[in-house]
Amino acid sequence: SALVAPGGPLPIGTSAPISLTFADPGTNDTHIATVNWGDSTSTSAAVSESGGLGTVSANHVYGTFGVFHVTVTVKDDNGATEFANADITVNGTPIANAGGPYAGTEGTGVLLDASAIDPDDGTLDVGWTFTWTGDAGTTCGTVGADTLTPLVTCNDNAIVTANLTVSDRINPPVVAHTTFTVSNVAPTLTPVVPSESPVAT
Repeated sequence: SALVAPGGPLPIGTSAPISLTFADPGTNDTHIATVNWGDSTSTSAAVSESGGLGTVSANHVYGTFGVFHVTVTVKDDNGATEFANADITVNGTPIANAGGPYAGTEGTGVLLDASAIDPDDGTLDVGWTFTWTGDAGTTCGTVGADTLTPLVTCNDNAIVTANLTVSDRINPPVVAHTTFTVSNVAPTLTPVVPSESPVAT
């Protein structure tokens, strides 16, 4: 039968199972099977058979991403062989860099500049979370928390921890961290302009 293999992209580092069935008119024949996994690795496969009917199964873990052409060879005890093929796609883990460390001042937005790469050139989901330490009542607001360049504005001086999460919806999400300091700003004084009107005494 046709080689049964995972139909969609697999996360890197997970098991890739394959299987097939076979029939041999030589009902007294015995069989062995090998698998070329397409990544310079070949292994034997498990064979279960009775009366000329059998199944072949095997598993493999890929250590890198890509499309791998898998070939299963089934051989009987007289040396006759048959082949089956399938492609297995393994998806690469995204790479995330939160950038920084950054610095800014209270009341003025701090623009972060992160990067995220999908080795398969797929679409990535991006999200930020922020925590901070500062005086009671300190808050930090964010614009663009679902982009790589969010703008963060704090109403007081603070130390902010920023966590960037990147997902390709196949591999486990990747998290990158950075910190930035929001510094205090001295108050701005407005000069007092003397009144030109006479002051009653």
